[in-house]
Amino acid sequence: MENCSLYEKITEKTGLQIEDNCYTSIMLETNITTEEEIVLMGLSELDAVFVLTETVYLNTGNPLHITKQVLLGDYFKFFMSNKVNQLSMNWKKM
Repeated sequence: MENCSLYEKITEKTGLQIEDNCYTSIMLETNITTEEEIVLMGLSELDAVFVLTETVYLNTGNPLHITKQVLLGDYFKFFMSNKVNQLSMNWKKM
């Protein structure tokens, strides 16, 4: 799915106005990289990371989607708004 919003496709297929009818649950925690993460992230050794898990729920309580991001802590800024479409994260290597 290139150049396409997931929520736009869901609205197109179901008629649901997702942005007005859902809420998020976000958990941000620290951890040490797993062996798999070391390989996937191109690291040479264990490193401290932030793990952000987000679940977007429909107003019925049913989950719409779940994401998990593993982020190095070189630079990390987290901004959260109460609207799903305004969630933003920025990170860059210092």
